[in-house]
Amino acid sequence: MVSLSNGHDAAADLIPAERLSQCRVFGGASELFQGFEQIVQPLLIRHRWAGLHHQHTRRAMLGKTLAAGDGATPMCFSSSASFVVAAALLPVGVASVRYCRQEHRSDLLPLALSPLFFSAQQALEGVVWLGLAPGGPSGLAHPAALAYLFFAYAFWLAWLPWCALCLNRQALPSLRHRLLQIALVLGLLVGGGLWLPLLLDGALFEPVVVNGSLNYTTILLADRWISLGLGSTLYGIVIIAPLLLSRSGRLRVFAASVLVAFLLSHFLYTYAFTSVWCFFSALLSGSLYWILRDPQPVSAGCLTTPRCTSNA
Repeated sequence: MVSLSNGHDAAADLIPAERLSQCRVFGGASELFQGFEQIVQPLLIRHRWAGLHHQHTRRAMLGKTLAAGDGATPMCFSSSASFVVAAALLPVGVASVRYCRQEHRSDLLPLALSPLFFSAQQALEGVVWLGLAPGGPSGLAHPAALAYLFFAYAFWLAWLPWCALCLNRQALPSLRHRLLQIALVLGLLVGGGLWLPLLLDGALFEPVVVNGSLNYTTILLADRWISLGLGSTLYGIVIIAPLLLSRSGRLRVFAASVLVAFLLSHFLYTYAFTSVWCFFSALLSGSLYWILRDPQPVSAGCLTTPRCTSNA
């Protein structure tokens, strides 16, 4: 790059002093940016190759595990299973939202919307299945998988803590309220760190069919420092712990059921953990309409509901 200051002797009379100083500043900033790019780019390339090597190693270990049959429990899914669950959750979500409107409970609305979001996620996985099928629309598999992973890696990490925070904003002691806020912030940060790199570089993930289930093979930023087991455990804590902090007994039962689904998916279906756990959780979300009608969360927001105001 040629610096603007080198031509100052020949054109100093043609360029005002103020304009010339601005050119020098911008020229220096441009050189600084180029120097920063030269330093960072090799690091990004090195991380990319390390991630590819990690992905290749993980696939090799996965192939050996499935070939040996040590702990890999076959579980066959299909586009039909995903679409059926998606269709079944639609009326549950609509009924849940209608109940919140009838009861004037805006604090319950995030939880009521959850079956609709689970329905959308399962519909996306159905599209992934269609795209990976022989002769299917292969061009849809990758974008549908990216949208599916948005729910799995980012959305639920922040949404479920937000649901618990809205539901218990008037009832929980300050310590629990702070814990829910911390879980929400962690969910936002971790979710962004997991999904945004996939959005920026589509080569970091690839959906494949493994043993009758979908495996979203991904290269994550934390793969080099955090094991799959530890990362999955932290992920589950951020999602499940806020629901367990609720005063609603029914919601705690739901959280315990999601925890059981997490453990089953983690130990029996490690090769397809993301897909299987989200499928089980989607099935369990069909109980949210029953949870919303629990008398305990209805009485939790006494400062904002007409019912509690009239009772007072």
